[in-house]
Amino acid sequence: VAETGANLGMLMHKLHEVNRSAPHGDAMAVGLGGHGLHGGWDALMSRQYGLLTQNIVGGEAVLWNGEATSLTGDLLFLARGGGFEDIGIAVNVRIVTWPR
Repeated sequence: VAETGANLGMLMHKLHEVNRSAPHGDAMAVGLGGHGLHGGWDALMSRQYGLLTQNIVGGEAVLWNGEATSLTGDLLFLARGGGFEDIGIAVNVRIVTWPR
C-alpha cells in the first residue's frame, strides 16, 4: 500500500531496498497519485508488466460527499484513468510489485 502523495523516487527507493519494482516513469519527483492513476509508462518494465495503472489492484478514497470507501469494481476502474477526479480523491493505492 502506497500513499498517493508519495513521489515516485520515494516509492522506488523503498521497493529497491527489498528487491522489488513496479513500472514507473523516470521523473522521480512526480507524485504517485497522478502518475500511477493516469498511466505510468516505463520504457523497460511496461513491455513486460504493463502500465503502473494496470498494476494498481485497489486502495482507499474519499468521495465528493466525504464518504470514505475502498477502490473496488467500478470505482477502481474510474480511478485507473477513467475520470475519478470528478467524484473523489484516492488516498492510497495497492500496487502489484515485481522482482528486480
